[in-house]
Amino acid sequence: MTQSPSVRDVLLHATQTLSQASASPRLDAELLLGHVMGWSRTQLVIHRSDTLSDQGGARFADLVARRSTGESVAYIINQREFYGHAFYVDARVLVPRPETELLVDCAIAAARILKPAVIVDIGSGSGCISVALALAAAATTIIAVDISSDALAVTAINRDSHALNSTVHLIQADSCTAIAPVHMIVSNPPYVMDDDGDADVRLHEPHLALFGGDSDGAAFYRRLAALLPHHLKTPGFFACELDPRQVQTVCSLLQGSFPNGRLTLHDDLAGHTRVVCLWLDA
Repeated sequence: MTQSPSVRDVLLHATQTLSQASASPRLDAELLLGHVMGWSRTQLVIHRSDTLSDQGGARFADLVARRSTGESVAYIINQREFYGHAFYVDARVLVPRPETELLVDCAIAAARILKPAVIVDIGSGSGCISVALALAAAATTIIAVDISSDALAVTAINRDSHALNSTVHLIQADSCTAIAPVHMIVSNPPYVMDDDGDADVRLHEPHLALFGGDSDGAAFYRRLAALLPHHLKTPGFFACELDPRQVQTVCSLLQGSFPNGRLTLHDDLAGHTRVVCLWLDA
């Protein structure tokens, strides 16, 4: 009778299998097995000599096979950590990225100065920005706006799971067209260029939330820059995430719409500009 494989053995085999599909095969294997077993990564170490049931082994093998095709671990386990909080994600929304935490940092810092009653999040997607801002008490009301009803459904899941029903409000609309003027707006819009992007991301993540349009991926910024003068009050603050190659374009657009506005640039840990902030001083 063949003995069932141990946790150590299946992790080793899965790591080898995923080495061609992932830059972090061991981490991916641990996250997938932890999901199957209901264990943390620390528990996987503690139970490394335990054996897997046939059912558990088969389920883990299925998840590894999905990851081997390039599907994100976050989609497979329906979870991603962002800004220290757990978020539900699926293929209806983009997987929250670490660089977007910089946008939240900038927004929280600005909220401490402006003390806005309302913050609008344009293109809420999973709701990670709206929820993170609400949990940080950046404003008493966060309005999450997205053109996609599917995305807003995921935003609602994350709002409800963090008990923020009275703070985070959802609006289905194109950009900021449906909102009254406010003092603070943030956005992580679609900005990937048409011929750019990781192949696996292009295959599995929603194109509406990913590709910015125009050859430089900046179509959304052009539309937003034209709308902002009608929706951003003075004193005011606007911040957006972007591709470092779009900094000059976005800055020119914002300065054109707000000649007296003050721009600040914020770099990620790699030294690349990821967030542009616009300040409208009183």
